[in-house]
Amino acid sequence: MSADCIIKAFSGCPCPPGQCVEKPATPAPVTFVSWRIQALTCIAFGFLAAIVSAAWMGISLDSNVRKSIMTINGHINRESVMSTISVAEAKAGFASLVDEAANGEFVTITRHGKPAAVLVSVEAAEAAKKALNKPRPNFGDFLLTFPGGVELERNPSKMRDIDL
Repeated sequence: MSADCIIKAFSGCPCPPGQCVEKPATPAPVTFVSWRIQALTCIAFGFLAAIVSAAWMGISLDSNVRKSIMTINGHINRESVMSTISVAEAKAGFASLVDEAANGEFVTITRHGKPAAVLVSVEAAEAAKKALNKPRPNFGDFLLTFPGGVELERNPSKMRDIDL
């Protein structure tokens, strides 16, 4: 069934769905019942799209399920799960948070509802240090890596006179 047929079916086309010949000359009046059906259909499709996209992103309604996290390099790290807790909760259960971080989980500590710090494993911290300390060439060095070099000539002509 084409999208055009679906639109015509909602607009009051007398033809059976999927067999639309043409749109009627006078549109059918929109009644309260047909409006409710259209609204419920749109809501149902919205929920379906949300569930499908959540499943595609690895979101689960069960909080105990480990989620797939996409890393910076585009690899899926199935061991990294980020949990968020407040500073007061972190003070009360710091030893368990250290165990979670050592197991590869990222623990975000919030202050007044805003992220303040992240507790990570030693391996994750070392990887972050390496990424931050990696030397990056400047743009001039990058241009000099092109084969053949760059030959720029100065334009010896006189400049134009301009009035400001």
